[in-house]
Order: sequence, then structure tokens, then C-alpha cells
Amino acid sequence: MESLGTGKCSFGAAVLLGLFAALAGPARAVAPPYFEAFNAAGKVEFNRLGVPAEALPALELEGLLAKARAGEDPQQWVPSLKRFSGVESPKGTAAALKMVALCWEARAQVREWDKLLRGVYRKRARFPERLDELLPTAPEALRKDPWGEAWAYRAAAPALSPQLVGQRYQLGPARYPELAPLAAPGKMPPPRLPAGVVLELLSLSSGEGGSKGGEAALVSIKVKDNRPAVPQAQRLSGAYQVGEHFGDYWVVWIQRGGVLLGNPDGLLAVPL
Repeated sequence: MESLGTGKCSFGAAVLLGLFAALAGPARAVAPPYFEAFNAAGKVEFNRLGVPAEALPALELEGLLAKARAGEDPQQWVPSLKRFSGVESPKGTAAALKMVALCWEARAQVREWDKLLRGVYRKRARFPERLDELLPTAPEALRKDPWGEAWAYRAAAPALSPQLVGQRYQLGPARYPELAPLAAPGKMPPPRLPAGVVLELLSLSSGEGGSKGGEAALVSIKVKDNRPAVPQAQRLSGAYQVGEHFGDYWVVWIQRGGVLLGNPDGLLAVPL
């Protein structure tokens, strides 16, 4: 009997290998190359080759957020956010990107509020109990949060001195009262999915969708929340299309191999 050397395989072994491959299920799709730009720790690379037209705005918004995380003056990137936050779109990619942009506009406005609040602190040695007393003299653009709602404000105390109320404060938009403020370069929290939450491709639609050449477009994802410490009624589960949201996550774009998500901390690319 001929022995099996390098590069040779018996018919029986080939059958077994084929069987194992079938049992393993379909191969995992490869995430689009441009997804790397959303999860990069440093500079965003704008390689537009192969990026669907519907996803290009997301890449451009990520470039603005990279400037914010790098510590650039808000005047250098806030005006460009208006392109995303000022759209009137109730659904789709534009609606999802609008929510992200509004959160970062809120961060820039909180920074301006901080200057006003510290002015009060210098005079009184404490922050005001209510924000209302500053509204008449505050710039009109700051009086409401970017959603047009009243700011969520409270006077707070240091963690180790709870009796010293007024030595700290908490300020954020009404929808995200504990929104992380602008921080030193490299200190902004990156967006991430909670451990135990997984995404799966749920369905396909025929037609071009966001891809060229007649290729089918991925139209929805399935969210599975397997966190044991979270009550069943509060878990992030269900099926979602582009523009829809689950919890604080908005579905920005879905393409074969991955999904782009937006949340208050920015944009996140998740391979599928």
C-alpha cells in the first residue's frame, strides 16, 4: 500500500474533511476593508475605494470625531457636524448619523457651559443649585440642548465628601444626562458592544441595495443579548434595519461581512 506523503490524501480522508467542512457551516464573511478606519486608535485613513456611497458619510463623520478625540478646538469640527445633525431624515443612514452628531454637538456645548459654571464658582465657591438662573445671560445657542430640550443639570458632591454638594456638577442633554464630556486626547471612551451582546446577519434582499453590480444587499441584523446579569425584559434583542436603534445603538450601515453602529460615544464597526 502506498503511504500518504506530503500533499497526498486518501479518498476516505477527503470525504471526512468535506464532511467536517459541511458540519462547520458557511464560512464567515470577511469584513469590508474600510471597517478598520472606524476601530483604529489613531488617524483615520480615508481610503474610499470600495466604500459604498451610502457609507461614505459615516467615514467622513468618523474623521470629524477623530479630530475631537485628538483634542482639536471644537470650532475646527463642530461647524462640519451640522451637515449631519441638521438633516431632516426620519430613517436610514442619515437618521443614525444625525444621532451621533447631535451627541458630539452636545459635548461641545457642555464645554461652553463649563466656562459659565466655573465663572459662578469663582464668585461663590460653589456651583449653582439650578441651571435656570444662568439661562437669561447664557448665549441663546446654549439654552437648549441640541435636541431642543432642557439640559439635565444637578449640583453634585465629591465622591468622598457627599456633604459638599455644589463642589461638583453633572450636566448633559436630556436624552443622555450622563454623556461623557470632551476629555484630554486619548481619554475619550471608545464605543463598544456590551460583553454578551452579539450581532448576526438575519436576511437578504434582492436587488442592488447599497452594492453595485446587482449584488444582494444585507438589510437587517439580529441582536442577541446573552448577558446573565440583565433581566430578560431589558435585554437588547430583536431584528433591526438601517436607521433603527436598539438601546443606545443605531444601525448606520449593513454590508456583507459587517455592520456599522453608532452610539453616543461614536461609530463602531462590527464584523458579522
